[in-house]
Amino acid sequence: VSARKANTFKMKKIIFRLVNSVLVRGLEEWKVETRARKQLRIKSHKVVYRLRNTCIVRACERWRQHTAEHTLLKTKSLKIVARFLHGALAAALDGWCQNAQELV
Repeated sequence: VSARKANTFKMKKIIFRLVNSVLVRGLEEWKVETRARKQLRIKSHKVVYRLRNTCIVRACERWRQHTAEHTLLKTKSLKIVARFLHGALAAALDGWCQNAQELV
């Protein structure tokens, strides 16, 4: 009976070792898989941030170009209006001079 108990104890010990080794392998694989997923998530976040930042840079660049074009058009239109006003003022002054000469 005692040899049987010893064999049963040895068998249980072997079975527990096998079960434990399977559990340890399973936990190790889970740990590796979790680490890989975390690294993949970090890399995908970096890609998304990079894409988002490039879109923001493009939008800012387009806004800057638009502002520069708007400023240029505003400056040119002010020069044209000033030229028209000076032309009208010169014509009015010329007309006044002619009227003044006729009166003299």
